[in-house]
Amino acid sequence: MKPEDRLKSEETFTRFIEEYRDEKEVKYEQAISEMVVKGLNSLIIDFADLYAFDEDVARSVLEYPLVHLPLFDVVAFSKLRMRDPMYADQIRWVHVRFRG
Repeated sequence: MKPEDRLKSEETFTRFIEEYRDEKEVKYEQAISEMVVKGLNSLIIDFADLYAFDEDVARSVLEYPLVHLPLFDVVAFSKLRMRDPMYADQIRWVHVRFRG
């Protein structure tokens, strides 16, 4: 996988978290906010949502999961850190998981 493809993946996942809407709510921004309240360190993503958002990145995730998942973990942790730096320091990492 080329470095520019990794960058595209990271940028796409950032946009996905910021922009993906489910019934007019920003679904994954909301999920990150709820992580703090629920004491979670995992962000669960519906694979169908990512596929609907960007089919190419979703297919690449299936082909190169060991490349994409660490990037997604970093993006999710960065988003959490912006929301609640103290909680981010407490848990130290976020693990992105897919279902579906």
